[in-house]
Amino acid sequence: MPSCDSIEEDVIQLEEKALIKIIKAREVSRSPREVVCRGVAVYRNGNEIRMRYRAYIDEDRDLMIAYDTDEAQQEAIDRVEAEAEAAGRKAAQEFEREMDQSMREAIGSDRWEAAKRDADGYDF
Repeated sequence: MPSCDSIEEDVIQLEEKALIKIIKAREVSRSPREVVCRGVAVYRNGNEIRMRYRAYIDEDRDLMIAYDTDEAQQEAIDRVEAEAEAAGRKAAQEFEREMDQSMREAIGSDRWEAAKRDADGYDF
């Protein structure tokens, strides 16, 4: 069975030259009929997407090359990160609103407004 490095060139050709190279390539499994690799596909447009690629012997005893990207998984990760960021912003805004209300109750609206305008926040 070929190495991950030798499979890389075949995968690049399958991607019709949109793929520049595969970085961080590593072999994840090997058997007499298959070698499976993972890496990060670097595309001409600058995208970097996790990729699984493999060489295997099919039922006709031909050496075959196959690959799939984790693009859907990356999109899911990006979506979760964006949702977490939005939730963090919402929590910060809620905290600020609650803090504002508490300070108005504790020291009075006029003093609180004056303190918010003061650069160091201590000149009530």
